[in-house]
Amino acid sequence: MRTRAFLSTRALPPSHLIPFTSRRPPPSPHNQLALLTRLNDEVLDRRGRPADPASLSLSATLLEHNPEAYTAWNFRREALGPVLAAGGAAAVEAAAAELALTEKALLRNPKSYAAWHARRWVVGHRLASLAAEVRLVDALLDVDARNFHAWAHRGWACDLGCIPAADQLFAAAARIEADFSNYSAWHARSALLARMHWEKVGGGRSGGGGGGGDDGGEEPPTTLAALLSSAPAGPSSSGGDCGGGGDRGTHPT
Repeated sequence: MRTRAFLSTRALPPSHLIPFTSRRPPPSPHNQLALLTRLNDEVLDRRGRPADPASLSLSATLLEHNPEAYTAWNFRREALGPVLAAGGAAAVEAAAAELALTEKALLRNPKSYAAWHARRWVVGHRLASLAAEVRLVDALLDVDARNFHAWAHRGWACDLGCIPAADQLFAAAARIEADFSNYSAWHARSALLARMHWEKVGGGRSGGGGGGGDDGGEEPPTTLAALLSSAPAGPSSSGGDCGGGGDRGTHPT
């Protein structure tokens, strides 16, 4: 009885001292599902029609809530493709806005296949700084160093920007030093080592005129130990050849 009387007469703290989250509970899963369903249906209804600012805003809202809505990404790609291809100030502005949208989507789900694919499509138009792109991915890796999507995107952006494999190898080594069990960093390192090996072997085979004789060149390493010993200890100062920015596969963690 005393406890009940104490609770009934105990003064509550002023409303401004109650945490905001406790005064406004998050939306229920049912309400979220209803919102996503409504947004998705509205985007689907607008497909096949000329995109207008309202349609783009609607699809952006959907993607901010659900980055995996690949239909909405494709809707935006169809609408923005001609703008980005035309170039100019309008293309730069549209690319910046689309990159900002992918950032919001990746903040909600850093391993969203659809969001990373959309971002690669925008960056591939070369309307944004590739150096800034690598810095952004490095910031994401600071949060989750095992994000294999970020690793794959980083390697692709580095290849597109003609960053030598030796420099990419140094970045992977730094992540491994910070966390020896980082499988994604080990995967990136092994792929770079294999690529450097085959580039060296291919260069040795192509530079001799096909005569079969000893051209005096250095023999490529034939064992993993030799390959590791020949790997650079730090980033290079030379530019290197561009790797073309081909597609890089991902792997599970």
